[in-house]
Amino acid sequence: RVHGDGQFGAKMTLLRRFLSSSVAQVVSQPYPHSNFSASLQFTPQVLHGISEILRTRRRLTLKSSSARRASVLIPLCTIEGKPSILFQLRTDKVSSHKGQVSFPGGMDEPQDGGDPIRTALRETEEEMGISSKDILTLGVFDDTVRSNGLFVTPVVGHILQPVNIAEVAFNKEESASVFSLSVHHLLTTNVQWQTFPLPGGKGNTVQIPIFSGGPVPIWGLTARILHTFLTHILLSPDLESIVTSSPRSEPVSSSPLL
Repeated sequence: RVHGDGQFGAKMTLLRRFLSSSVAQVVSQPYPHSNFSASLQFTPQVLHGISEILRTRRRLTLKSSSARRASVLIPLCTIEGKPSILFQLRTDKVSSHKGQVSFPGGMDEPQDGGDPIRTALRETEEEMGISSKDILTLGVFDDTVRSNGLFVTPVVGHILQPVNIAEVAFNKEESASVFSLSVHHLLTTNVQWQTFPLPGGKGNTVQIPIFSGGPVPIWGLTARILHTFLTHILLSPDLESIVTSSPRSEPVSSSPLL
């Protein structure tokens, strides 16, 4: 589902040329999923399971006294009865990553007190118009680093009410559109892995996952975060185990704002 301006300008042409350029290797395959993962709904039991995995697993953290930090929200939601994830397509007006797909998020600000959850929720409200009161925070995911050295902390949250994508009041100065992909689509549709040569001519390469199904491909940092989340959380055997054994009816929120 897509909501917003469908004209993305010259940046999209450049992106498509890049993704179709000569690469060392292209592999397309779906994730190895089970019936449970392909058919899951964001029930209270599933949300509790995601929260428990995030709470108990060893999280990858990056530490530096000088690195700049940002946070993004992985916004889980239900759209037309389907468990989905929200994304935004950035405009050509923003200072960085023009015309690329991203999760809502941004730089840590002094009022956040160094709390990535506060940063992610504040930025989501600014960019998508979704109040922090309407988001159940499930936990903090693995730190990652952007190509410019920025440390990024993903936060996992569930939008409490079903989302009508056409009614998402996104910030048109920052986003050209918002769209969603269902979990079923993400897990059962081929993911394209492209191996690109790194600059320098030494034979080093980098493998990049590229997700299709939206208005433009999802690649780069957002694709890396998405891939890691799908692999280590939604496809984790622990999730099915927790869900099938847990009598709980509600997940435990880790957010200090709720």
